[in-house]
Amino acid sequence: MKRVRITSDAETLGGEPRFDGTRIPVAAVLSGLAGGWSVDECCRQWPALTPEHVSAALRHAASRSEQRDLRKALKALTASVRAALGELDAMMRAPESVGRSKKIAAISNALEMANDRARFFALGEDWRKEARRARKAGAR
Repeated sequence: MKRVRITSDAETLGGEPRFDGTRIPVAAVLSGLAGGWSVDECCRQWPALTPEHVSAALRHAASRSEQRDLRKALKALTASVRAALGELDAMMRAPESVGRSKKIAAISNALEMANDRARFFALGEDWRKEARRARKAGAR
């Protein structure tokens, strides 16, 4: 079985992802599937395609979706870390009347918050639910 490649370049279809060696856009196949077409119907619509092409289109869509999710998570994590660093900076600039132990506690809290966010994004929704359960159990 030959592995199907998906390529894109600005010269062909305006850079839209397509199956290598064809001018068939991956989005067209995905639209057909979303519209209720079977794999066989897609292959009949575009005779140059095989079931492996349709499978490659689905893998491509899943990969793009995961990349978008990771970008969103990274963006949120970056914002969280920036907020923590902002708190640290504000605390370090605080007047000397604010004691060293308060500064250390603020730094520790900010780092713990950033670590919690990182763990949430690394482990996903299951960790978030587990953390809620642990907080509720601790409050009892």
